[in-house]
Amino acid sequence: MMLPAMPSSVRALPVRLFAVASLVACAPGLSPSPAPAPAPAPVPVAGPPAEAPRVARFRLPLVLNATRYDMRVRTELERDSAGRTERDLMESAARVELSLRRDARGLLRGAGRVDSFVVRSTGATARGSAPAAIATTTVAAPLFTSVAIDAVLDSTQLRTVVRPPLANECDRPEAAAAGMARELLIRVPESVGVGDRWRDSLVTLICRGGVPMTMRTTVESTVTGTGDGDRVLRISRTLATTIEGSTRTPWRQVEITGDGRGTQEIQVDIQRGTLTALDGESTLTVRVVNGSLRDAARTQQVVQKVTVSARAERR
Repeated sequence: MMLPAMPSSVRALPVRLFAVASLVACAPGLSPSPAPAPAPAPVPVAGPPAEAPRVARFRLPLVLNATRYDMRVRTELERDSAGRTERDLMESAARVELSLRRDARGLLRGAGRVDSFVVRSTGATARGSAPAAIATTTVAAPLFTSVAIDAVLDSTQLRTVVRPPLANECDRPEAAAAGMARELLIRVPESVGVGDRWRDSLVTLICRGGVPMTMRTTVESTVTGTGDGDRVLRISRTLATTIEGSTRTPWRQVEITGDGRGTQEIQVDIQRGTLTALDGESTLTVRVVNGSLRDAARTQQVVQKVTVSARAERR
């Protein structure tokens, strides 16, 4: 069956449509547009470098006017010899006045006075693990009304001496009173700021029980902050101590060695430059070898625990 013939106008329609499609495809202005490129990420603009936080520095006065302190020292002694333990407690109190001059490095020199010096002693003896069997208490009245002292803290030596000098300082109460004042001699540089650190190596000559001894102390100090509205510096100190001494006579031979550590927290008035508060703890272990020409040497160990506190009087 033959299909009916189509009109010429209809037969020509596909040709015209193909021609139009070709023109559209070839026309330059009608070509499809490419996809838009993504916008570049913004480049961060570096700002000015951040400033390091400023560290405030303080300048302490070089002249430290007379300051009075109430001082208290508590000393616990424990001796172990031949299986026997002996314990003693001594508490000392005094009022100390110091007038000092400081140089740029913080070294000190001056004079002062110690009065109202009192010592209270309690002794106890325990054998083996038994509790204390003997206890005694002694309260010593002041043996002097007041004693004048000279005070020196230089690059190597820490010393307080009675004025006028004693013929023999060993075991004298005046020397013990001057020793309390020695705790108040603390080096702080003229210019100081929070975070500053410094180190001191000091030598002190002492005498106990008739035995002259040399005490060497290394002190590391750190300014930990301020208080009371930047009116007070807070300083932490760690102390490492060694001690050695000896005496030899025809009837007595004694050798002493020891070492210990301690910590202190102090406060310094920035405007006046003076110490306002001190709190410290330390432990010293001492070994004593005691002998004579007749007897064999005996070794005794003594553990000394000390707490010290000082407060400046308010004016």
